[in-house]
Amino acid sequence: MGNRGRRRDRNQPEILSIRWKKPRGAVVIQYADGSRYEGGVDEDEKRHGTGVHILRSGHIFEGGWAHGDFEGFGMQTFAGTGDCHEGMYRKNHRHGTGTYLWANGDKYIGNWRVGKMHGNGTFVWKNGDSYDGEWKKGVMHGKGKKIFSTGDIIDGGWRHNQVSGWGTKVFATGDKYEGYFVKGEREGFGKYTWVCGDSHEGTWRQGMMHGKGVFTTAGGSLHGTWEKGELIGQGVHRFQWGGVYTGEYKAGERHGVGTLTFASGEIYEGEWHKGEVEGYGSWLSPDGRNYIGTWIHGFPSGRGIFCREHDEEGGEDNDGDDGIPEERPPFEVGVFKRGKLITSGKHLFIGRLTAPS
Repeated sequence: MGNRGRRRDRNQPEILSIRWKKPRGAVVIQYADGSRYEGGVDEDEKRHGTGVHILRSGHIFEGGWAHGDFEGFGMQTFAGTGDCHEGMYRKNHRHGTGTYLWANGDKYIGNWRVGKMHGNGTFVWKNGDSYDGEWKKGVMHGKGKKIFSTGDIIDGGWRHNQVSGWGTKVFATGDKYEGYFVKGEREGFGKYTWVCGDSHEGTWRQGMMHGKGVFTTAGGSLHGTWEKGELIGQGVHRFQWGGVYTGEYKAGERHGVGTLTFASGEIYEGEWHKGEVEGYGSWLSPDGRNYIGTWIHGFPSGRGIFCREHDEEGGEDNDGDDGIPEERPPFEVGVFKRGKLITSGKHLFIGRLTAPS
């Protein structure tokens, strides 16, 4: 026992005093740093077997020891914070399976490696959130599932505590996203389905629709390009009722030049403004009626030409001076206002041209 008064190694404090207890093999050691140990020791008076080491700060190690190191099953209580860990140790580090309880109510149950959460484990936060999956060097990393107290659920790949790679997020509202994530945001290819049944399938950037995609609703499907969540540029909208719009978009609305084809065979080709037929354009009908000119809010308004088949029904006016029906010309040229020709005595009216959103 001539080793008192000097340090054995970096994990063995300098012994100030040692007292053997009965039965022999259990000792009480007072160390120079103010800590105290009670338990088994080896032939070099190093902590060995089962024992309790209480540091001057109040920090407690209780469990197995091997030649001076905290080893095997044990419990550690942290001074000041009130945190505690119960589980396996190797060379003074949490290593293997164990449970860590934070004083604030957080809890981790799972595997450890060199003092850090590593491998499979479950973390439960005091607010009710939970994560069950893989860990690496103390952070969520690998495959895992996180359930939020709000009702949202994320199941997929994780990297440095953020969902990354392929995954699925189900929202408490019933909405669902399945696709790629980068640093917690929707990024890359993915499909978002709203609880109402609408969906968007395409590329995403920083959580917003960005790039080419297909937006589908009960009313049809829209193929186009999005930028920061807004539909822009060229797109094709196929309506459930059979119509098709092909043309330009801006801020999610038909805007610019485009063509709308109706299931009936009618066609409008021309300018659009904020979702409405407006500007210069032509309307063609299978029955031979056509209008070419300017439009405002979906109505022929301004100068235009209305054409019709020469022999269409009602193609004669019964207002001749001699009582003989006069044949109407195949076209009318003039100024229209809200679909009505106002520069002649003719009672010509063209209704409003609209299409669903």
